[in-house]
Amino acid sequence: PERVHEIVTRRIDDSLKVTDPVTGKTFQVYRATDESGTPVGVAFVISGNGFWAPITGLLALSPDRTRILRAVFTDNKETPGLGGRITEEAFQEKQFEGLDATKPADDKPYLYVASQRPEAGPRARRTVEAITGATQTSRAVVKFVNVDLAAFQRAMDAGEKP
Repeated sequence: PERVHEIVTRRIDDSLKVTDPVTGKTFQVYRATDESGTPVGVAFVISGNGFWAPITGLLALSPDRTRILRAVFTDNKETPGLGGRITEEAFQEKQFEGLDATKPADDKPYLYVASQRPEAGPRARRTVEAITGATQTSRAVVKFVNVDLAAFQRAMDAGEKP
């Protein structure tokens, strides 16, 4: 525990807060660095309604905010073995890792949900595969991630909260 505390204290900067100028939502920004002090990512809290109850987690982006590194869902009340599978590594890391986090053209969603990720085309780097048997939870997650990602990107573009 002491080593973890030391690493977090030294390598995670949580001094930045930004506010989305459209919605007024404020985000605590967690900026992470490697041992040499080089930025490795930024993260922020995501939350919204799942199929059964609220879901909360963190979304980590590359330092330039162009791609998703990982999503971690820390609190949910979805059905174990179905929607509750959003906490499994296969969904949190594999489904989000590398997805495009840049502003989509024509106000389209950042992310889509489908039974299978397209191999090519404009949605290939923006699609999360739904959890089998938990399509509604998968859709709900993508819906609130889209809302929070858009608000976070606008907030970061607008700059630091006074």
